[in-house]
Amino acid sequence: MNNSLFYKEKPIISGSSKDFYETNDPNIFKVIFKDVIHGRGREDTIKGTGRLREEFCYYFYKLLEKEGIKTQLAPNALAERGIFVKKLTMLPLELIVRYVSRGYWVDAHKWPLLSQGITFDAPVVEYCVKWKKQTQYLPYEQLSFAQKKFHAFFSHLPVLQKILMPTAEIKDDPRVNLDMILTLNKYAKDDYLRGHLLQNADEERELRKLALKVNNILKEFLNSLDFVLEDGKFEVGFLPHSRDFIVADEYTQDSSRIRDKFGASLSKDLFRQQKSKSEIYDGYALLTEGIKNYVK
Repeated sequence: MNNSLFYKEKPIISGSSKDFYETNDPNIFKVIFKDVIHGRGREDTIKGTGRLREEFCYYFYKLLEKEGIKTQLAPNALAERGIFVKKLTMLPLELIVRYVSRGYWVDAHKWPLLSQGITFDAPVVEYCVKWKKQTQYLPYEQLSFAQKKFHAFFSHLPVLQKILMPTAEIKDDPRVNLDMILTLNKYAKDDYLRGHLLQNADEERELRKLALKVNNILKEFLNSLDFVLEDGKFEVGFLPHSRDFIVADEYTQDSSRIRDKFGASLSKDLFRQQKSKSEIYDGYALLTEGIKNYVK
């Protein structure tokens, strides 16, 4: 535990699953994982899962560090609640490694181009641009006749005008290859992306190598428990004046698909499958206790 650091009462950043707090060290944040879980358009609170994710992330990052991989952990990172992490400049890419066909390329509401549960001949590495979802209100002329009638009936109420107007959603996290990453780095309209992605093909090769190494380390740990890693994702960042990739943000039960030897889910898919809160908690707890015992 880091007794020399204290953090401010209000988070500087409050995300959907984590809160980030400034500390008395300008180079270190405290991150507290929330007991919130979301997916497939649903959200719920499951008490204790935030702490389970904190501990899983901490011990997995310690395992990565033993293997020579740099992580965002600050010294004495694990607190009674939360983790102390180094302040980084994040690369706006998400790295995904897939061993089995699930999720994005299978689910009917995504892109169902593959059948469920195919074990690939070799791991598949994907890159996603971290691009915030945008919602736009449809122009009136694009509404159906029924929508126009409904809107006309209630539109005199100012507080309901925007609520009642149907919306079009622009999907986030587009999948990209090296050429598109380099193109976006040079020409993207959004300052958040332009100049902040990979700089060249050498960086992509290094990042791909890192993605495979990180996930293979997790896969080896899970195999020791007779568990199966089907896919996992994480992000990287940089310290000031450096282009060395540092594993960052979180790698937890929420960012992976893990099953036992009988095919039962142990990670976030439990929520997607609408299992009970106790089943979800137990799955998360099993993985957290497993990694704690493996690393200690």
